[in-house]
Order: sequence, then C-alpha cells, then structure tokens
Amino acid sequence: MDDHRGWTSIFGTSSGENSVGSSEASINQPAPHSPEPVAPEVDQPDGGGPLIPEDANHNHLMPAQERMEELAHGLSINSITKNLSRNEWAGIIAAQIVVEESVEAALVDDGFPPDAILAKRHQIRGFMFYPQGTSLTEKTYARYVTSIDNFGTRASVPYKR
Repeated sequence: MDDHRGWTSIFGTSSGENSVGSSEASINQPAPHSPEPVAPEVDQPDGGGPLIPEDANHNHLMPAQERMEELAHGLSINSITKNLSRNEWAGIIAAQIVVEESVEAALVDDGFPPDAILAKRHQIRGFMFYPQGTSLTEKTYARYVTSIDNFGTRASVPYKR
C-alpha cells in the first residue's frame, strides 16, 4: 500500500485527531461501522486502477450534476482574473471530474471512508485543482487525466499533492 502521509496530514493530526473539530468526520479515521479502514477488494478485468465508488444504485459519491455545478462554481472563483473561453471552461471542468472521481476511487480503495472524503471534498479540490490559489491551464488538467490513464491515479500529480 502507498504511503498516505500527504492525505492524512491534510485531514488530521499525527495523533489521528481531526484538526477541524471532533464533530466532523476525519478522513484518516475509520467509518463508524468499521473497526478500522478496510480497502475493498476489487478486481478489474482490464487490470486498471480502483473502480469509481458507487452506492447500491450505481451513483458515485455525489450526483454528477451536483459535482459539475460545484466544480464550475470553484472554477469561477479561482479563475476570476483569467479570461477563459467556453471551450477552455468545458475542458477544465471535464478534466476535473475525471481527476476527482479517480482520486476518490483511489482513496476509497486505500481504505478512507467515503463519507469523510465527501465531507472534505472542498479542501481536496483546493489543493488538487488550485494549488497556487488560482486555476491551472486546461492543458495542465488534461495532462493530469492522461497521466491517470497511462500510469494510474496514485502516480498522478493531483493524488501526490
């Protein structure tokens, strides 16, 4: 299993306590129904990376429309000084969706509770998509997707952040 210090240090202290407060689920704590984080055993026929987490109704951690709207809102805030064309805007959002779902899948596969990932999604997006406090270029986000496709999520820049 990969070293998760980067992820756990963002969401909790070294003692495992949540730095945000005890009422909010910490990403490095087990789900309430589980004694400790357990990565699901998933075999993919093509030998690819982890499957995108879905519930019993085949829904991802959050509805697609809600995810797209939240990502669009985040992009509008973090690109206020940039003059993005409609095509650039659409390309960035499409790439962010792929990256976010891939990272979510890897985190769930690594044993992090889906509810905690969902609760921390805004923080995760901040350091994955806006590491300097502003949006990156469409080409950069597209390279992230290519990297995930070619080398796997855990080898990608967004996951390593």
